[in-house]
This record gives sequence, C-alpha cells and structure tokens, in this order.
Amino acid sequence: MIDIHNHLLPLLDDGCRNFEDSIKALFEAETKGIKEVILTPHYIKGSNFSSNNKEKKKLLEKLQKQVKEKNIKVKLYLGNEIYFDNDIEELIKNDEVMTLNQSRYILFELPMSNKVNNLKEVIFDLRSKGLVPILAHPERYSYYQNNPEELISLIEQGCLLQGNLGSLIGLYGKRSKKCLKVLLKHNLIHFMASDVHHAKSKNYILLNESLIQLQKLIGKEDAKELIENNPLKIIKNKEIIIKTPKEFKSFWGFF
Repeated sequence: MIDIHNHLLPLLDDGCRNFEDSIKALFEAETKGIKEVILTPHYIKGSNFSSNNKEKKKLLEKLQKQVKEKNIKVKLYLGNEIYFDNDIEELIKNDEVMTLNQSRYILFELPMSNKVNNLKEVIFDLRSKGLVPILAHPERYSYYQNNPEELISLIEQGCLLQGNLGSLIGLYGKRSKKCLKVLLKHNLIHFMASDVHHAKSKNYILLNESLIQLQKLIGKEDAKELIENNPLKIIKNKEIIIKTPKEFKSFWGFF
C-alpha cells in the first residue's frame, strides 16, 4: 500500500506532536505493509497550520534521517492537505503549499458542513493550469452525504476523490461509512488512504480490518487500484485513467 493522506510530519498541525510519535507511526505503517507515504500536513491560510514549503522540507529531512537510523523501510514524500482556498494556484507559486511529491496532483479538503458555491470554478481554474485536484474524504462532508450524485459533476470536471479507509469500519460515524460504500460501488472513489494523525490512531492499528472490508466491497483488483496503482501514478506524476461513474437511481435517499 501507498498512503497518500496522513498527518505524520510532526510539529505542523493536529497530527504528530514530535518526532518520536512520527517514528512510532511509521513503524506501525511498515508492519501493516505500507511501503511509501506522502506526508500531507494541513495547510489552512491565516491559521497556525500554515507552514511554508521551506519549513516542511526541513522537517522532512530530519524525519528521513531518523527513519534511516531506525531502519524503517518506508519511503517518504511531501505534500499538503490544503483547506479550500480561492487562490490555491497562488499558494503553490509562492512556495506556501506543496503538490503531492511535486506532481500535478494536489490534495484539498472542504468545510465539513457548508457547501462551497464556487468549488467548480476553482476546479476548472486548477485544471486549466495543468493541476489535478483531489478531494479528501468526500464521504465525511454532510453536504455530499445528502447529495452524493453531485460528486459526479466534480469528477466530470477533472476532480478526483480520495476516501478514508477508516470510514469503512465506522471510525467517522455511520453516515460516513454508508456514504463511502455507496461511492465505491458507483466508481466515485479513485484513492483510499489512512488520514492517520498519530501513532495510537486506529486508522493504522485497524488498517488490515479496513482493507479486508474494501476488498469485500469491490474485489482485490479494484482495491489494489485504489491503494497501490493510482497512488504510485501520483508519485511518478503519471496520468490516472478512471472508470466511468455509475449514475444514481432516482429513488436515492438511503439516509
């Protein structure tokens, strides 16, 4: 597995608070079969979670050194989980935020409860600049829990979607669990990742249970596509070919 969403780079956000915690989490990742990790600290403009790329790179170098000393065989790359902003492209140009391993792919998140009215405009702008936005954990946003069919139009615009593995075993509540299962069955998810925040997080401790549920739901080959093949294409900055989304039936309303 390649984990493209987590908060294991320490001292930057609500994830690992020190290097010791990061090392413990990466050791746990290795035991679960994770071979490569893209570190994605939160970036929220105007908040305490707004370290620039220079600061992130310094911490990455220090963490990589400790990983090597501890003989942990996990490759580390750098990225960000960017809180939605109208000027994401400017943040990239100003060296404030990092695309995933300096590729065309960029991970972002939305407010949990409120609809973003200009989301499609920002996606269009990013795509026109050659960037590929990836929306983190769509199953957790209340708006898309109630209107999952609207995610199809985002995909048609060129936005990709990343689900949290922990949602499959209820770590984010029943609504997120049920929503993610529906999204997976409708070909609306292109990556699955941990979103782990610290060494004691159930996201890694119960990872095998989550992976079993994923395989039961969509099969081993499709699961491999979401946790290994597509994430590897991010690291190598290659194009990702997606399946055509399945339309929702008119009687939608499982909540």
